[in-house]
Amino acid sequence: ATYVFNVCVDNDNSLIVAFQIQKGTAYECVAQKINVSGQLLWGAGVDLGPGLSPYAAALTTNEIVFAWNDNGKIDYQKLSFQGGETWGAYKVFGGNSNHSVSRAQVIANTNGNFSMVYQDQFSFPFYTNLFEQRFDNDGNALWATSVKISTLTTVSYRYYDVHIEKDTTYVGYYGNP
Repeated sequence: ATYVFNVCVDNDNSLIVAFQIQKGTAYECVAQKINVSGQLLWGAGVDLGPGLSPYAAALTTNEIVFAWNDNGKIDYQKLSFQGGETWGAYKVFGGNSNHSVSRAQVIANTNGNFSMVYQDQFSFPFYTNLFEQRFDNDGNALWATSVKISTLTTVSYRYYDVHIEKDTTYVGYYGNP
């Protein structure tokens, strides 16, 4: 089975599709680049790694950063415009606490940096709080700890509206006190 989760457009006006596929009982996250003529530029796609719900953002450097869920952590990777892995192995992000983290939404900042808005699951099965962390072009966290966006409770089974203007992040969400 194939599931589509997120798309973005890069600086060449190509469509970047981030999706998960099911291989037997395992899920793999895959990325594909499609030009304006409809050609698949990354062959059969780039295998990002095991997990669910990949999310993509086109950076100002014409690279694409991806983040996805993987067993209570967030994996992330940056691909060149040709589809090569920029950092070699993907990186793993665990948030500020011992809680599970998920549903990372990556957005492009200036200078090739990016932000990740994610959910920290403080109560099982799905109660979360929204947080943000900023990363440099090498994938290193820029803030000592992630910033809690709100004290209102959100839920892990949905994405929220996340937008960026230069280096200011805007998040529209449903929250419950």
